[in-house]
Amino acid sequence: MRKVGNRLDSENKKSKKLPLKTRLLSLPDNLIMAGKGAWRGRERVLAVFAGVFMASLVITTVLAYAVGLSGAFLQYSLQESIFDAKVDFADDPGSDSEGRTNDSVLWESLCDEFVSMDEFTDCGIVYGRQGIRVSGFFDEGFIIPQPLNVGSVEGATGDWENVSWDYREALEWGPPINGERPIRFYGDGIWDGEFGDRHSVVGDSSRLIYGSWPSSAAEAAAKGAVVLPSMIASEAGVSVNDTISSLTFTYVTDNLGRENTGQGFDNCAGAEKFNPESGVVYCVVNMTVEGPMTVVAVYQEGTPTNPTLLFHPLMVSASVLSDEQKLILMDND
Repeated sequence: MRKVGNRLDSENKKSKKLPLKTRLLSLPDNLIMAGKGAWRGRERVLAVFAGVFMASLVITTVLAYAVGLSGAFLQYSLQESIFDAKVDFADDPGSDSEGRTNDSVLWESLCDEFVSMDEFTDCGIVYGRQGIRVSGFFDEGFIIPQPLNVGSVEGATGDWENVSWDYREALEWGPPINGERPIRFYGDGIWDGEFGDRHSVVGDSSRLIYGSWPSSAAEAAAKGAVVLPSMIASEAGVSVNDTISSLTFTYVTDNLGRENTGQGFDNCAGAEKFNPESGVVYCVVNMTVEGPMTVVAVYQEGTPTNPTLLFHPLMVSASVLSDEQKLILMDND
């Protein structure tokens, strides 16, 4: 897998001057994909996560993670996974980075170019996890980029103080990336079309056990839509149409590896948090979104698949984020 990552990085550097379509169409050849038969049976969908594809990118897929797995398991993994691919900036945030933008409108407009191609059926923005920039898929740096994690929820109904946001099971399903409950904020492109269908059903079965997936981005925005994992809904004692008045989550602004954990941060605006499984220290900052937000559906947690995207998040309409909050999240992707 390291060879795959190195080749991708090399190809990205060589292709900066090539047209977008040429670069995208070459990606399947640049990835050594297992289970091609399973891939042919499903339309390819591109999900853009916290970053804009400008001059360069890093792309990872569920197939890249599944190299070496049996064909039957890979077919099942593809069926369970909603997103086939994610795109991150190749460069870390910073004054010396190239091909980046923190303009969310420009960022989202690139989806129009993606879906105009026959090779892609849907595209959308998800604020959910920092960009993965490594030399290979199993590079140790894979475990460093963090998701947004839920810190607390308040609402007029239910007992949110009874909810545990620890999610230690996730540490057993893949690399020790994160042991808390993640959250994703979905942009307009995720609520309808192919992505809307995939969030609603898997195979012939419904993913949702209560409520329904919003039929459009406009409906999701009007309701401040929240989709809960069944375990969280059960612990909180909430149901469809209950409302949330505020939701606090965390994002990461900096990290220190094992060799530098004793130094501390020069300027951490939040709290220092140590992950004993990975040996990494993070600067973690709180962010709060205000409601009203409405629980529109509850889904059954399925079998965990690709740790690139992490497991069983709360899903919320990105309309609840202010422009300033979106800017902060993009600057710390």
